[in-house]
Amino acid sequence: MMKVKNILISCIVGLTLIFNGMINVNAEQIPDKKEWYNLSMIDVADINIEANSEIQPLSTRYIMDVVSSLKKMGPRTVALRSDVYCSSVMRKIEVYIQLQKLDVNRWVTVGEGNSTSYDEDYVAKEADVSNLTPGVYRCKSLAIVTDSYGYSEMFSSVSGGVTFP
Repeated sequence: MMKVKNILISCIVGLTLIFNGMINVNAEQIPDKKEWYNLSMIDVADINIEANSEIQPLSTRYIMDVVSSLKKMGPRTVALRSDVYCSSVMRKIEVYIQLQKLDVNRWVTVGEGNSTSYDEDYVAKEADVSNLTPGVYRCKSLAIVTDSYGYSEMFSSVSGGVTFP
């Protein structure tokens, strides 16, 4: 039991480091940060955006779904959104959102933000980004939920791409 707990904690720390940009796996941050967008997260639980996400089978106890969406809001402007659905009220729900841009054949993180909610079973977080340069963009989300006993689990999702010519 202790071994499983240590493995789970290591996974949570590793994924947190990945989403905080300290470790890059498939997506790399642009080194000179010429193109970097700060995402200011807002709570939008009552606003609905049409989702365009990949479907993944869930094998989690509490997380029912994590939906990432990216919607064009105007010329060179997008809204990133992450919806997290849980089967019961969680003590804490952490949401990490990354804006990624396609660079030849890899996704590069060009903006990120995070938010934490307490005592909820559903949260929706959104961030708007404007003045985007031409390219293909997507939204990547990670949710980490913790119950009242300290048990944590995580799940991520990726939206479809949006192109700006």
